[in-house]
Amino acid sequence: MPPGWLRCAAVTYPLFAPLPGWTVDPRFRPTEAVDMAGALPIVLTRVGRERPPVADTVEAFVAAARTCEARLDVVDVPHGRHGFDMIDHTDESRKAIEHAFGAVLAELT
Repeated sequence: MPPGWLRCAAVTYPLFAPLPGWTVDPRFRPTEAVDMAGALPIVLTRVGRERPPVADTVEAFVAAARTCEARLDVVDVPHGRHGFDMIDHTDESRKAIEHAFGAVLAELT
């Protein structure tokens, strides 16, 4: 279970697993840990133009979260790329940012 002070987790174009050749502490396994999230809301912003190795880690996390029925809110940005919130000044980007921030704020207020 998450600590009591943690009311929401928000992730934007995340990397949920180490890429090949990386040495990472074995405790870094969010795809395996999501089943311990309980009622913790998770807001995930997912870009459609992500690099395939990174996108694969996101898809594995989403599948695991759905399997354990985690409170997952996926904000899709189909034409977005890694860094979309800084470099893609489009209506799609603005709407995704508004949705993600709104979802987080709704959990905190």
